[in-house]
Amino acid sequence: MAIEFTKLVPTNTRTKTEADFNHERRMYGCTEEELCQQLQFLVKMNSYHDASPEKAMMMSAASIMSDAQEAIERDMKEMGRQYLNKAKWLLFYLHR
Repeated sequence: MAIEFTKLVPTNTRTKTEADFNHERRMYGCTEEELCQQLQFLVKMNSYHDASPEKAMMMSAASIMSDAQEAIERDMKEMGRQYLNKAKWLLFYLHR
């Protein structure tokens, strides 16, 4: 059974400029809002395996890091870097 927990939301609540959105796109390959939506789905899928929201988030971060390893192995270094940034965002979100 899936667990219920707070929806992931962007960590920065100030009004963002186009430069902010461009920075996010370089860092994650998408905006932080889009990142939250992507990660929310992944964490929800991982929550079916465990009753703990924290473990579901950790499993999701590990999954993203595996994707980064695969991208780097295939010489897709920019994508690998963005995957690592996504995993770090999720880990820091967990401990904020």
